[in-house]
Amino acid sequence: MVGSERYKIVGVLGTGGMGTVYLAEDRRLPGKKWAIKEIRRDAAGAGSLGEAAALVRLSHPGLPQIADYFESEDGLRGYLVMEHIEGETMEERFVRCGRKVDAATAVRWAVQLCDVLAYLHGQKPHPVIHRDLKPSNVIITGQERVVLIDFGISRLERGEGQDTVRMGTIGFAAPELLSRGRTDPRSDLYSLGAVLYYLLSGGRHPALSAGAAGGDLGDVPFPLRQVVERLLEPSPEHRFADAADVKAALVPLLEGGLRTPADGNPAIPDGAGRKRVLVFLSLYPGAGSTACGLAATALLGRFGIRHAYLEHPAAEPVLDNWLDPRIAEEPDGQAAWLTAGRLAERYGEWNDAVQLQALLEAPAQVVTVDLSHRWDADGAERLMQLADETVIVAGPRRMALESRSVRERLRRAAHWIEAGRPVTLFWNGTDRRPDPRILALPFRDIVRLPRCPALEEWEAGGNPYGLPDDPAAKPWIERIEGWLADRLGRWRIPFRTGRTRRKTFISWKKGIDNQLAKRV
Repeated sequence: MVGSERYKIVGVLGTGGMGTVYLAEDRRLPGKKWAIKEIRRDAAGAGSLGEAAALVRLSHPGLPQIADYFESEDGLRGYLVMEHIEGETMEERFVRCGRKVDAATAVRWAVQLCDVLAYLHGQKPHPVIHRDLKPSNVIITGQERVVLIDFGISRLERGEGQDTVRMGTIGFAAPELLSRGRTDPRSDLYSLGAVLYYLLSGGRHPALSAGAAGGDLGDVPFPLRQVVERLLEPSPEHRFADAADVKAALVPLLEGGLRTPADGNPAIPDGAGRKRVLVFLSLYPGAGSTACGLAATALLGRFGIRHAYLEHPAAEPVLDNWLDPRIAEEPDGQAAWLTAGRLAERYGEWNDAVQLQALLEAPAQVVTVDLSHRWDADGAERLMQLADETVIVAGPRRMALESRSVRERLRRAAHWIEAGRPVTLFWNGTDRRPDPRILALPFRDIVRLPRCPALEEWEAGGNPYGLPDDPAAKPWIERIEGWLADRLGRWRIPFRTGRTRRKTFISWKKGIDNQLAKRV
């Protein structure tokens, strides 16, 4: 049937739109069995057979070993000869267990899939994108090893305009695959999120569920629900940067026993999505990340959003002595002030696991974290992975920009941006154009903050909520206010507008002539 004298077909393992998978015996190696995947050219699209042949080089414990590839005499069919994996598909296991999988099991499977995807996406010179990750394409062996099968519609990513075939499985395929056909490795991450959603919701599909992406995951531990919702972001740039980042977010959940916050009630306000993390960093000491972070936190209060300000223990601890005790000790249910002293008292020694626990337990919809200029603090890199937005604060201090440490930080920022993490620059203290070395980085936004003498008086008061009402600070605060309103809109978080105007910040946009963007 397959046009080869070496293999004898003894059964059919499965069929689908792309072709048929046969069980075959090897005439040269008695007792050896193979799975032979037939790929029809009319189903796979032009060029797919050649790409299937390129998959022969792959070798990973989470993939069936591809031993051979050949085509039919008429060239209309290709055949992948793969290791036959004994076990049951994830879909079969799911059904056998009454369409219910506990969170720990789902995460263990997902972590293994992250390893497989990281391997595929790391192939050179072109990443391999599976494009059809779903429970029926995953084998669970008797040793609970996860194996990703069926490369019928995999593609080698070769750049813009090369990946245009619209395929995939409704319910698991990323929106960009079904709409325009253009995919990248983050499309597989969406499918991973859809698989997790399916397993944790009793068999529902996120695209077919009403409301927010996590609407059917009410009984799922909050930190896991956050990971799933980020994987299912409609826009690829809002998902995790890569499979390694997803694994880094999942592994601590297993180590922590997938615990919910201490009171058992994850802090999700009515009508809101997942908790968002906003991190402020100073490019050099004194750039103003603390003032900008406090201003953003005060504005969240004005917007009517439950918020928390977390002073990272590695930063210069100032809030314990600066913050007005009436604000710190009498929370109104809308704000939480997690000072360095309080964090040390509650959690003791700071590490990655404690940092994650503190963020998850913060009773807020948006958590603002001030890391100051401590870029190399314990947990800082992990914090960047968790952040929904990182804000780097700098200004026109030429001597500081010439230092070796600042140049190294700019290189790190460039790496974050290249990895797909959202990074904004606050150019603080001047309306003049940023330094060319700053402009060389493709920040999501560059927000220019004018010099604000009112900050000195405000810093002496101990009340973070006083600045937005100070007329002398209006030009400075309005630009942060406009930027923050835009972010809340992107995150689909409803807020009380008051006198806030959306998109009132002035940013530097790289156009044809690199001219300043007008107020929009």
